[in-house]
Amino acid sequence: MNYLAHIYLSGDNNSVKVGNFMADSVKGSNLSKYPAEIQKGITLHRFIDDFTDHSPLLIDVKHSMQQHFPKYYSLILDVYFDHYLARNWNDYSGTNLKAFVRNMYLQLVLHYRWLPPRARRSLPFLITQNWLESYKEISGIGMIFERMHRYRGLPWDSAPIINYLEQNYCEIEISFRKFFINIESKAVEKLASL
Repeated sequence: MNYLAHIYLSGDNNSVKVGNFMADSVKGSNLSKYPAEIQKGITLHRFIDDFTDHSPLLIDVKHSMQQHFPKYYSLILDVYFDHYLARNWNDYSGTNLKAFVRNMYLQLVLHYRWLPPRARRSLPFLITQNWLESYKEISGIGMIFERMHRYRGLPWDSAPIINYLEQNYCEIEISFRKFFINIESKAVEKLASL
């Protein structure tokens, strides 16, 4: 799961959403410097990542992708899954995607003081390039992969990654839909236990 799915799986609490968004930039297990709801978001994010990494529902799609994108297949699949979530947003949420995204950008600005440096650096690009909503279009995720190629060391530009998605679109979507039903219920359970 990438940004959009993590935020969506955070429920209705804006601070939990912010914690889930920034969790990849938070190191270590001592979260005491953050407010309780942000701590919940960080913990939930780590749970979602671990659950996704070990889900038997994703073995086949990951194995296939690993042949084409060794070492980076999980990262690429995360972005693919955000694409399917954005593309089929009305199947999962009663809130309009544009409204959901605008509220999230506002919450990130309002919670800016809690964001770690890495999350602060990426926030202007996230907002000005409208990453969360751009997942909906293949051209949008192409832009995200290009950025990862230039600034985060992804060894491929977007062309082979987009070609792979287009050639395997239906099969990956089936995996996404089966998995997302499962992770939705698990995230609700985990959030209730925090």
